Amino acid sequence: MTSNATDAAELGFASPRHLPFVIGAAADLLLGLDLLVAGDLMAAWLAPGIQTVLGLPTATVLNIVGAGLLVVAVATLAFTWLDASRKTLWSVVLLNEAWVIGSAILVAVAHELLSGFGNAIVLGVAIVLAGLTFFQFRNIRTTQA
Repeated sequence: MTSNATDAAELGFASPRHLPFVIGAAADLLLGLDLLVAGDLMAAWLAPGIQTVLGLPTATVLNIVGAGLLVVAVATLAFTWLDASRKTLWSVVLLNEAWVIGSAILVAVAHELLSGFGNAIVLGVAIVLAGLTFFQFRNIRTTQA
């Protein structure tokens, strides 16, 4: 009998059960780089009515979120490549669900402070992430007993 780590190493990223997680990691990587590199531009463009968040400039908060997304992307890739256990994959799904819920709360509470495009981007990313999370959830449920 082989362990989950051995199975994951043998399957690699090409496994269909890993595909939604690898796609999610790629999206986290792209969005994280965007927020990390262009936080100032994004803050002015998406949230012109929000100057600070918890005492930090909005651009700095976006840079921090971007750095966090890079960490999540690397962790997701590591989880799927090295471990892919049910517990670690569920943690990715739960983080994604928290992002979707947080996005809905942000738009509900601060929609006047975000630009129209900002509201659309926040909700659009949340909708895409919700769809991806559904496929991640389905893969965990159908491939691991």
